[in-house]
Amino acid sequence: MRQCPCGGLIRQHDLSDNRQVWTCNACGRRETMIPKHQYVRSRKLLKLVTELPCQHCGAEHMVQAAHSNWGGGKGRGVKADDNLVAALCLNCHYEIDQGKNLSKLDRQIMWNNAHRATVFLLCKRGLWPADVPLPSG
Repeated sequence: MRQCPCGGLIRQHDLSDNRQVWTCNACGRRETMIPKHQYVRSRKLLKLVTELPCQHCGAEHMVQAAHSNWGGGKGRGVKADDNLVAALCLNCHYEIDQGKNLSKLDRQIMWNNAHRATVFLLCKRGLWPADVPLPSG
């Protein structure tokens, strides 16, 4: 236990969703701590992804590991988890990230379909690294 600025004692409570709440027994002050995202990083996985054909158009040259732009720990200047990637050629990757020809929803659908195909293909070939968790969903 620690002490509140009012002089009361602060007790810690663990919630089922991994958050922690501290409550002062004197003034009732509450603080909530949300744990930091634990990023998934794997150079091996990223290399394997670049060796696949583009999972949108089928191109086999200049394929990149395109990270998700929607969740998975993505933040300002921080890439999403490495297990949230899609094998996309330079042109398709550009269209998802900066292109003007598709709506945001269309870009999300395009990336999601390529991502699912990428994960499926690596697993089917037995290439998904054992130390990298499969993405949920």
